[in-house]
Order: sequence, then structure tokens, then C-alpha cells
Amino acid sequence: MNKYHDIGTIVKIKKCNVYIMICGFKSIDSKSKKTYDYLGCIYPMGITKPEQLILFNNNQIEEIVYKGFDDDRGKKFKKILDLIDSGAKNINVSENDYSIDTND
Repeated sequence: MNKYHDIGTIVKIKKCNVYIMICGFKSIDSKSKKTYDYLGCIYPMGITKPEQLILFNNNQIEEIVYKGFDDDRGKKFKKILDLIDSGAKNINVSENDYSIDTND
């Protein structure tokens, strides 16, 4: 089992008084250059301005309010995220089927 929640999952994160919907993974903060597990937007408004996007990590999640959509493609993609976390290099991903070739 991997640590990533599905796109569309709505969470409550620590020190935040609104719900956040997960809309992306592995985003990099342009100022600090730090990589975060998730990119989120405020629920229910969604993305109205880019500066309202929220970067956060799995350990900041306090509660899962609603679980987002998942299918085989989502499961395969989350395996790729796990490979990235494990330090795998040269991961080739086909956009058609998310096939995995690590070439390590």
C-alpha cells in the first residue's frame, strides 16, 4: 500500500480551518524549491487563483473527509510516485497506459 491519496480526496490538514481537495502530486514550491507530496485547492471553491493553491505533505493530513476516485490507472500512477520516493532514477512513463520502465 502506498501513502498517496487519490485525486479528488478532500482532507482536513493541520493548522488550516478549511477543507482541501487534492488536485496534484509532487509539486515544487517556486521559492523554497522544496517538493511537497500534494497540491491542493480550497473546497468547495476549487482553483480560482493560482496563488490559492496549497502545497502540503502526507504527515500534515489530520482527517480524510471524502475519498476521491481511484481505478487501475490511478493505482499504477501512485506506484510511480512510490518509485520516485524510493529514489529510482530514469523512470519512463507512457501517457497511454502508465507503463513503468525504471532503466536502473
